[in-house]
Amino acid sequence: MRCVTPALVVAFVLASPGCSDGARVVAVGFHIVTAPGDDAFLGSRELAFTVEQDGVVGPVAEQRYPIFDRSGSLPSVPFGRSFSVLVEGVAGDVVLARGRSFPFDVLDGEPAPHPDVFVGRLGRFVSPVRRSDDPEPGAAVAQVVSTDSGASIAYADGAIWRYVAHVPESDGQAGLDRIEQRESLAGATWITLDHGRMLAVGGPDGGAALLDSGGAVLATLSPGSLAGQCVGVAVAVVPGTGVVVIGGAAAHDEPPTDSVTLVEVREDPAGSFTLGTLDLAPAPEPRSDAVAVAGEVHDGEAATPFVVLVGGQHDSGPATTALVIDPGGTLEPGEVDLGRSLLGASVVTLGSGHLVLVAGGQGAEGTPVADVRLLVVQARDGRLVIDLVSPAPQPLFTPRAFAAAQLLGEGLVLLVGGRGTRDEPLSSAEIVDTRDEQFPGQVVATGELPAPFGAPRSSVLGDGSILVADEAGIAVYVPPQ
Repeated sequence: MRCVTPALVVAFVLASPGCSDGARVVAVGFHIVTAPGDDAFLGSRELAFTVEQDGVVGPVAEQRYPIFDRSGSLPSVPFGRSFSVLVEGVAGDVVLARGRSFPFDVLDGEPAPHPDVFVGRLGRFVSPVRRSDDPEPGAAVAQVVSTDSGASIAYADGAIWRYVAHVPESDGQAGLDRIEQRESLAGATWITLDHGRMLAVGGPDGGAALLDSGGAVLATLSPGSLAGQCVGVAVAVVPGTGVVVIGGAAAHDEPPTDSVTLVEVREDPAGSFTLGTLDLAPAPEPRSDAVAVAGEVHDGEAATPFVVLVGGQHDSGPATTALVIDPGGTLEPGEVDLGRSLLGASVVTLGSGHLVLVAGGQGAEGTPVADVRLLVVQARDGRLVIDLVSPAPQPLFTPRAFAAAQLLGEGLVLLVGGRGTRDEPLSSAEIVDTRDEQFPGQVVATGELPAPFGAPRSSVLGDGSILVADEAGIAVYVPPQ
């Protein structure tokens, strides 16, 4: 279990409206906590406190106190429900740290609440210096893969570019060079394998290609090997099994399929690779344009891998359920109603292996939402069971769909960019924290991208920073320390 360090304890006095001297006063104390060793207020000169109700600022104005002032109070706050306290470490108008408490009620005759506020130092994005002779890539990014010297970036038009390693602390030189252009890979779905290898699945010819980190093709599947699974497929790497390809369609105007195909990567003693396929049990329903992640669940002594499918389209319209399937066919599949279609949601398997985070995505009207859900997968009586964890984590600061999602550590997920409620590309980012002490989850806003990124992809580089790439350009995120 992770320890948290109380950074500050402040008692606030909340009173009903119109109170005079001698009226009953409710004192609400809460803790500001930070991660061990994290000076969340580094560089901050003041603490700014704001009371919100139902996510709206009010009923009192922002109050500021010196950063080293260990006590303070806020003017009267009416009794009511769904209050929260927003705490920021600021230096003038620059916000360097931020956190928000869970909602709490202030009711006459009820015990005073005592919420925690998890405050994190805000991360920062830097723009690597690009050499003047580097042409701009012109297509959407399909995948980013970390390499020994930087990263490889696969674009939807079949181009592969190399990102040269950076030195963020000194704004070192970096650049992009196109190393491959393979039209046969245009429109494919990409996924990262071990040792910097990439697998491109589907595309117009319904085949697949295994590439090394430099873009060289190591093995291919002949065209038509994935018939009916050319576009809109969901792909997940299942440890010890292979790459599972779920659903999709033969073309954008074709109905989705329920096919589930295992793509096996085989390496012989001489170091040569081949690809093979195996048809698995079909999915419970046809679905395309979904997001898939893999995990494993323990049933007694045995560990069974699973794949969770979120969002997408089925025969009758947007899919509102999350499916969980056992690629090996041992356990029966399960599903849970999410209440929304969540096309373009960010989906991440957390470190425990049986928890899945679902953040954002488009609702039924195509408008991005701020929902954050935790799904838990269990094996029970010969079947997989998937449930929503209640209560749900805090919502995102900004509703978003098609954001990049990057696991920063156990229970910490970075969400970057995506599209907002007016279908505009976003430049904001935030961190969802679902570690034990923050369960079921808190959200901390973090740094701003140098430009809006509408459909980014990301990868952790060798120095711990995160490369984020989009058709608008590239940026490097230096996580909060």
